[in-house]
Parts: sequence; structure tokens; C-alpha cells
Amino acid sequence: KGLCERIGIDGSITYENVKDGTGKETSNPAIPDHNVAISLVIDALMNYRTGVIKSLQETAKSYSEFKRNGLEKGELERTKNLLSGAVARSTETTDNRIYRMCVGYMTHGSVSSTAEYLDLINSITEDEVMAAAEKYLTADRLNISVLGRCDKKVKDFEAQSLEI
Repeated sequence: KGLCERIGIDGSITYENVKDGTGKETSNPAIPDHNVAISLVIDALMNYRTGVIKSLQETAKSYSEFKRNGLEKGELERTKNLLSGAVARSTETTDNRIYRMCVGYMTHGSVSSTAEYLDLINSITEDEVMAAAEKYLTADRLNISVLGRCDKKVKDFEAQSLEI
């Protein structure tokens, strides 16, 4: 996880190493504009020591392996439990419950109760996950979002040829 702050003034970048759990690192490089900020983010993501990805090819390869080998044993149940817990926590405040209801209405035209939503999560099968992976994990659907102007580093990153 990472964050660039105070772009255009005395900038800082904070990067939490989720790869090996060694904690957060903060540096204070000059970040005069968003171009530099995006370059710093890409550098952090692809850093040989702390980065979480070596290249987009590595990401595409892991998607391909997932599609070929399927879910690891127990992965679907762990994911359902994590998601169910997040849903339960999101209902702890009235604001969150109203927000979820509004999003449900705007995206699906109806409002589901928390119990109905949890039942839906728990009804998902491995076959449905793999069908969605086959449909959506394709090179033409792999996107990078960049805010600000693109410099050469971003264009090089985006230009990597992918096979999923």
C-alpha cells in the first residue's frame, strides 16, 4: 500500500511493505508534480526489495496460473468469511447502512437486506468464480489507473505486452 502526499510542496511518500510485513517506510523526496508522484508509485510497486510486482507480465502470469489451476483448497471459504465480516462491520453505523442501501438501489434497482446479501455471498461456488475469472481476467481487461499527466515511465509500464 502506498500514498504520495503534499504534491507540489514538501512531498512525502509512505509505502507499507505488505510483501514481507516489515512495516511502513516514509521518504521525503521532492514531488513537484503528479508526474513525479506516479513515477515514485511505480518505483515502489516494482522495487526489487519491497515491491509487490516485478512487472505486469508477472501479474498476467499469476492470473493465467489461477485460471489454469483454480482456487487453492479453502480459499473460497476464507474469502467468504472475510467478506462476510466486512459486510457485518459495515452495518455498524446508520450512515454505512444507508450508503449500502443507496448503492444497491443505484446499481441494481433494489435494496437487499444484510441477511440477503450475506446469503448471496455464501451461495457463490467455485465454478462461478472460475467462470468469472475466465470471462474477466483477460489482457484486454487489465487496467492501470493513472491520475495526472503520463511520463515515459508510465507509458513504458502500460506498453508491456500481456498474455493471460
